Amino acid sequence: VLLRGIALKEGRPDSPAADHTKKRSDGTEQGVNSPPMPIAWTRTANGPPGKGNKVLCITAGSAMDLQNEGLRRLVVNSVYSFTGLTVPAKADVDLVDDFKPSANGGGFIKGMKPDDHALQR
Repeated sequence: VLLRGIALKEGRPDSPAADHTKKRSDGTEQGVNSPPMPIAWTRTANGPPGKGNKVLCITAGSAMDLQNEGLRRLVVNSVYSFTGLTVPAKADVDLVDDFKPSANGGGFIKGMKPDDHALQR
């Protein structure tokens, strides 16, 4: 486990931690953040004999999540590491263009074409 996280009351970064309970499969109640759950972890998946494939699993990753420099850094550093490259002390994770993601479920935009996503810089 690389990173654990908690649910927030309103899903905004400035929201307080959620404090409600949930029913477990055995019928008992537990706090929704008790314990904090893994949100980023690595593992090795089975590959050809003698070769495992490194895997990064992240439960974050929506367009809104990728506004966070720390999450972008986690992904970029993992790519460096998993491909056998030296992870830089501080890789460049700046956005390459304006990035204005829609909220989760932002919806389909009628008439949008691939060229509409061309970099503006």
